[in-house]
Amino acid sequence: MNYHIKIQGMHCHGCKNLIKLSLEELQAVQNINVKEGEAKFESNAQPADLKLSLDHVFRELPGYFYTNLERMS
Repeated sequence: MNYHIKIQGMHCHGCKNLIKLSLEELQAVQNINVKEGEAKFESNAQPADLKLSLDHVFRELPGYFYTNLERMS
């Protein structure tokens, strides 16, 4: 399934790389594409499990926040 999240706190290319590297550590997330203010990725995880994983990642990244975990068609 394809997902989309909005990300607050990204201001530069370094921010993009940090978010991408952090998301790549999740086994449940593949084919990650991070752009200014958003990320798109694939996952076979259940949405509730995916949210818990994303919550954990963003707790470790002070100053960055994600919202609107949406499944895309």
